[in-house]
Amino acid sequence: AGFVHATSDGIYGATGALKVYWGALLLLAIGSLFTVHLARPLGRMRSPYKVADVQQVGDQTWQVAIEPTSGDALDFEPGQYAFLSLHHQPFMGSGHPFSFSSAPAMRPRIEFTIKENGDFTSTIGDLAPGTEVHLDGPYGYLSPARYHGPGVDHDGLVLIAGGVGIAPMMSILRQGAATGQTKPVLLLYAASKVGD
Repeated sequence: AGFVHATSDGIYGATGALKVYWGALLLLAIGSLFTVHLARPLGRMRSPYKVADVQQVGDQTWQVAIEPTSGDALDFEPGQYAFLSLHHQPFMGSGHPFSFSSAPAMRPRIEFTIKENGDFTSTIGDLAPGTEVHLDGPYGYLSPARYHGPGVDHDGLVLIAGGVGIAPMMSILRQGAATGQTKPVLLLYAASKVGD
């Protein structure tokens, strides 16, 4: 309706160049809707994961480990995150965003550290092994590789986190240990109480 209105009403929207412009925007919007609400969920349905293990690692904080049911696990960089959907719901929005706490070197096993903090996360400790889950990602630019890529020398890393924000830092630390990183790393971590 907006396209028809923009291209048929008024002298500015009805010119040939502007009709092409509005047509391109319409196709872009339709393509975005198709990708987000159909193509990507169908892709997630074809490569589901299953819950391998759920362990309590702090006060109301859980480590959820998942593994692909077939094929390769999602490739990601340490420090990134993904959207996690449970119970055959790849079409129910994008899911819930959680940072990876495992290292890419640990794949096909992927781990998330999740703190109970709302309706969805309050039941995260009740997840049963074997539960089907879906991943959408990876997203984010926290990875050290994006700032210290090939050919960029650095003296080390300073990682700063609070509470469950430790999850992406654990991913970075675990990947460094798995790949034999020898540069020094300083982790500054704060929590509201010892059990966090």
